[in-house]
Order: sequence, then C-alpha cells, then structure tokens
Amino acid sequence: MDDDLTELHPDLRDRNWQRAARRRARTAALWSGARRSPRALITAVAAGLVLVAVTMLHLDGRLAALVTGAFGSSAHDPARPFLGTPAAEWADGPAGFVPPPAAPIGAYTSDDVAAATEQVRQFLITSRLDRRVIEGHDARPVLDLLAPYARRQTEALLKPDDGASTRRLHTRIAKENRLARAEPKVSGIMAVGLAEDGALLVSAKYVIAYAFDTTGRPLDAVAMERSDINYEVRAGAQWRKGARGLWIGASPGVVAYSYRCEPWGRGFLSPPLDSPTPAGGRGDKAFFDLNKTLATYGNCFG
Repeated sequence: MDDDLTELHPDLRDRNWQRAARRRARTAALWSGARRSPRALITAVAAGLVLVAVTMLHLDGRLAALVTGAFGSSAHDPARPFLGTPAAEWADGPAGFVPPPAAPIGAYTSDDVAAATEQVRQFLITSRLDRRVIEGHDARPVLDLLAPYARRQTEALLKPDDGASTRRLHTRIAKENRLARAEPKVSGIMAVGLAEDGALLVSAKYVIAYAFDTTGRPLDAVAMERSDINYEVRAGAQWRKGARGLWIGASPGVVAYSYRCEPWGRGFLSPPLDSPTPAGGRGDKAFFDLNKTLATYGNCFG
C-alpha cells in the first residue's frame, strides 16, 4: 500500500491547509501539556505577556533605549540624540529646573522665597541653555541677571579665550562645535536656606546633557556638565541698591562627563567624538549621584 497519505484527499496537498494544520497541532500540544501541568500553563501565559511587553516597548522606542543603555553600542540618532545615554529620560530644557515649594524662611515670606527661586531658575535657563551664551559666547544675557555690584565684579574676571574661571557663571562650548537642534536634557534639585549674611541661599545641583551636531555612538555626540552652585538673593532695605539682586556665592563648582579634555582645560565643553585626547569622566556612574563629592568626578586622566 502507498504510504503517501496526501493521495487520500486533495485538501491534504494544499500548502495553506498544511500550515494551518501544523499551527493547530502545536496549539493543541501546548494546551494539552498545560492541562497536565499548571507550570506549563503559567509558562505559556508568561511568554505571551513578555511578547506583548517587548512589542509595546519596540513601538514607542523604549526598547532601543533599554538595549543601548545596557550595552552603549547603538548608532547616534540625530532625531533622538539622547537615546542610549543616561540622559534619555530626563526633562527637556527649562522643564528640568523645578523650584521647591515656597515656604517662609526666617524673616522671608513664601512670596519672597518664590521670587528668589524664580530668579535663580531664570538665571539657570539663561546661563546653561541659552544658545547665545553657549554657542555665541555672549555673556551679556547672563550678566544682566546679576545684581549691579555682582555684575561689576564678575565682568572683571571674564576673558574672551579662557572660560575656565567662569564655569560657575555659564556654559560655553568649543568654537569648532555646534549643538544639535534638540534641547539639552536636565536633571537635578534646588534647595533654599539662609546665607551667613542673612540673604536667601538657593543651592542648585544639576546635571545637563548637551547633544552636538555630529555622528557616531550616542555618548560620542553628547557631553554633560554637573554643577553645584550656591546663589544668594539679596532683597530688602538692609542692602544697598547696587547689592540687591542675584549673586553667585562660594560653590563646589562644575565638572563634566564624556567630553574632550583639551577644550575643557580651557573652560569649553566639547563632545569626545574623534578626540585625539582622552575622553574624561565616562564610565564613572557616581558622576550622576548628586550626593557624591563634586570634585571627585569628571576629571581627565592621561
């Protein structure tokens, strides 16, 4: 007798019918095993849930972020330059500078505190996000936000080709670089207290990631600054008119992560792509811990 069972009925020779039959057989075998073993049923359901979750992550782009965040090997995407970097989920630009809820401090009312933190917030936006300052090296928009006496003192420190002494004032990138269109990413905290002289003290600890107009791996096109700056806001009749306003107080300073060492030594931030000199700070995850000592992280070696 001939063993070719497809001769028994013409449907058995239909390829579509054969594929459907195989699927039904696999499904029947799976559920048969599940009925015999609850563990098999749980495994089947879990596998389905994982498949759904992976599909959803893929559709909204988060799967790529998770993979590149773990392995750091994805190509740079100009449309989403922070994908695959520690800054991928941070707030965009000004939205990252969030003052704490205003409450009375000493002789200052809640309104006084709210006004002081807003002054600092505007200063951070201008000094760390304004492209006139960062790319154009124009310090005037920043200086205009300081108290008159503070501005006079700060202007005396400015040097056109040396930004190292003014990192606490603002961010500047190397002249050979250009920022990408994407807004910088911001993460950090702001706190309010009293300075020794009675002024309102606003401490601002932030990490800001800047995407550059270049290609390569994600962290080759992104450089970051971490700043820990204390601002003093002097308001009221106890201060001379020229002293009233915003001052930059004694502060730990500013360090960087994933950047070129030579420009940074001159005070300018630059991404490490194709750098002939070492890229500083990369790999030191403690850089992102705002409770860690600032000066320990983000240094260039070699």
